[in-house]
Amino acid sequence: MKNLILLHGALGNIALFNPLVNELKNDFHCHVLNFNGHGNSPMKEEFSIEEFSLELNAFIDDNALEDCLVFGHSMGGYVALLASASGNQKIKKIITLGTKFLWTNEIAENAVSFFDIEKMKLKVPSFVDQLKNAHSDNWERLVLNIKELLLKLGANPPLKKDVLQKINIPVILCLGDKDNTVSEKETKETQQNIPQSNLIILPGQAHSLEGVDVQLLKKLIIENA
Repeated sequence: MKNLILLHGALGNIALFNPLVNELKNDFHCHVLNFNGHGNSPMKEEFSIEEFSLELNAFIDDNALEDCLVFGHSMGGYVALLASASGNQKIKKIITLGTKFLWTNEIAENAVSFFDIEKMKLKVPSFVDQLKNAHSDNWERLVLNIKELLLKLGANPPLKKDVLQKINIPVILCLGDKDNTVSEKETKETQQNIPQSNLIILPGQAHSLEGVDVQLLKKLIIENA
């Protein structure tokens, strides 16, 4: 069976993939990893998209994985594409879902306006509880680090046109038609800069991985493996 690596988004963790892994375990060797600071993974001093791509490379090497299909949700898709563009030859195909590609200072500033810990505790206590359950004592530091990561993306996004053009493997960019975080326009423009790529719009799906139809994802991954 083919190796399938599942990559979570910002503030996510491997537990989010449990339902999908359960559906795909007879079709793939499924592998999951927490990026540093997420879930039970220790927080490193370096916290960036570039560092996460190195963590993906290390995970592949440490587990002696070959011919990998990578499915990345949101930030996870960005990480996978950067790893491939940077020369990882063991990644043979990438499927992204809800990955945001258009980053400017203004977009990043708007995105991080949500990342005020005290306001989060007051306005979205249920989400704070989810973060505590997912990341334990790391959650506040993780939120602050993600805030800084997004600001770095806004100032200097690593997946520029010339970098995208270095990706020489098949890529499927997927986007839910109810995704309010990522636009179809930015996804199409990214797809046009990746030589072997296609765009798939998923009807009725929003950005959050928890809300995406697991059977739809199963079908999508199997058909495009």
